[in-house]
Amino acid sequence: RGGLEPTLVTVGAEAHRAVGHRAREVLQRLEMDGRDGFDQALRRAPALRTCGLRLWVTDLLFEAPVDVIAERMARGATGLAIVQVLDPEDVEPEGGSGARLTDVESNETIERILTSGVLADYQAKLAAHLALWRNAARRVQGTMVTASAEDGIEALAKGGLVQLWEAA
Repeated sequence: RGGLEPTLVTVGAEAHRAVGHRAREVLQRLEMDGRDGFDQALRRAPALRTCGLRLWVTDLLFEAPVDVIAERMARGATGLAIVQVLDPEDVEPEGGSGARLTDVESNETIERILTSGVLADYQAKLAAHLALWRNAARRVQGTMVTASAEDGIEALAKGGLVQLWEAA
């Protein structure tokens, strides 16, 4: 509303900052490498500017010091909005078959038969993990919404993002 252009900051093996129309260019070339933990990659990122609304798009499916990262993301910002994007299979995996699960950050692979017990354990761990993030977001006075990767950006812009902008 103030006429300022958005700034995109990406982290990974390489960190990028792009302003305005260059953001699309950076996103098109962006490699989702995920080899380092987010907290480590964030240390390489360009300094986050102060006094703006930060929109953090992530899956939050990584182990890290939750409170430290939430505080870092919120520090100096007018507001923090966390958009968690998950694949529908992350939220409600289907059972009854074998699965090979590969961690994109570490390339560690495990094989499991997706029994109801395995799925219930996964759901409980996911719920506990996301509760940590929701609590951390509240502590730094941020807002958080979860969106399906299946829905696309247009549905997110008309749905979940509206809640975030209104809260911020």
